[in-house]
Amino acid sequence: MATTPGKRAISDPDLRDRLYELLEHDHLPHSVGSRFVRLIIAIIVVDVLAAILASVPEYDAKLHRLFTAIEVAAVMAFAQGHARADEVTVSGFTTGTFNGPPQLSFVGNNFTGTTFLGVGSLSGSNNLGTIFLSTGPEHTLTAGFTLNVTFTSPTGIYSGQGPTYFAAISGTVSPDINHGGVYIDFQNDTPQVFNFTNPSGEGFFSMIVPDVP
Repeated sequence: MATTPGKRAISDPDLRDRLYELLEHDHLPHSVGSRFVRLIIAIIVVDVLAAILASVPEYDAKLHRLFTAIEVAAVMAFAQGHARADEVTVSGFTTGTFNGPPQLSFVGNNFTGTTFLGVGSLSGSNNLGTIFLSTGPEHTLTAGFTLNVTFTSPTGIYSGQGPTYFAAISGTVSPDINHGGVYIDFQNDTPQVFNFTNPSGEGFFSMIVPDVP
């Protein structure tokens, strides 16, 4: 599982909120808001000029470090709204069912994870469950798998606390425990986004379940 957070306490306006307030409601000619707008325009102009000059090989060879510094400064200035996102703790449990041969079984699990710098994952015993393949007469197999996830935290998810993920399973069964295996292809090529609102605040996180080779 991978998660990406975006959370803000309802009663705690951050720097981004204050900047929005300046931009939207402070229109006096010499006010802080007007000066901030001029600063943004200046950053854009300098960044565009640096990009144009960097496309000329002669200038890029002489001033590459300066152009790189300008680009980094511009990215940091305009990424503030994303970098301020609070970390999110995601907890829950899983169940699962198969549509296929009896050699496949699933044991669900409780999980919890907190993002760090906007990214989170599960590993080791802290996972979404375990799929088992038992031995049997040698043959190929195909099956469908439904993974049911129930989030216990955060609460107040708009689409509900229980998303479902589907996977197609293909592989082989062998009488030898050291032979055979399956490939599990989850049908979620893009992260699923979950928006939530609860007494602690509002925000969102995204989640994707990777394939299992």
